[in-house]
Amino acid sequence: MNDTKAAFKESTIDTLIGTIINLPLNIALLWVANMMNLSIWLTGVALSVVFFVIAIVRKTIVRLYFNQVNLTK
Repeated sequence: MNDTKAAFKESTIDTLIGTIINLPLNIALLWVANMMNLSIWLTGVALSVVFFVIAIVRKTIVRLYFNQVNLTK
């Protein structure tokens, strides 16, 4: 598989995984923020921090997986 096609496949899978994780997480975190009566600004900052950490972990796992797949070919 050429580099462009492989990169597109990896990006698509990573984005789909992100959507599957982030949609329910976003709803849950917004519910928690609402229950805690957090301000809009604090809610935004908290969600950004959580999604940043999750994105770094997710992207690292996906990249390592695709590196392993590409090495075995």
